[in-house]
Amino acid sequence: MLLASGTLLFGVDFGSPAVVGLLVLGAAAAATSLTFIVAKVVRTAEQANVAQSIVAMVLGIAGGAFFPIQASGFMAVLMDLNPVGAFIRGLGISAGGGGVAEVAVPLMTMWGFAVVCVLVSRFLPDRGAKT
Repeated sequence: MLLASGTLLFGVDFGSPAVVGLLVLGAAAAATSLTFIVAKVVRTAEQANVAQSIVAMVLGIAGGAFFPIQASGFMAVLMDLNPVGAFIRGLGISAGGGGVAEVAVPLMTMWGFAVVCVLVSRFLPDRGAKT
């Protein structure tokens, strides 16, 4: 919705709609998969809201959504695995005229994050279950 309104209201060009659509699907998959982990760990809806807000802020800050962050070494590797950062990089590549092949690394980062989170959520004990 934000990308569409930015295009319509401000004339921002994010590149090919197909590439942007793939990036949005990857970001949605990463966010949904992280929600699976939160749902397994928390006990109440209030805890889920707080946990999701915290996770979203940490990923947003670490991914450079609010301001660019420069890192090196181990921290740079961790930041490169952040789906928010991958989404932003993918949009930059797409806006510069890149196609699906050029956004493959950001897409794989987001889908890899999603797969890892789904697998982790499968093995976590369910704290919210009624006994």
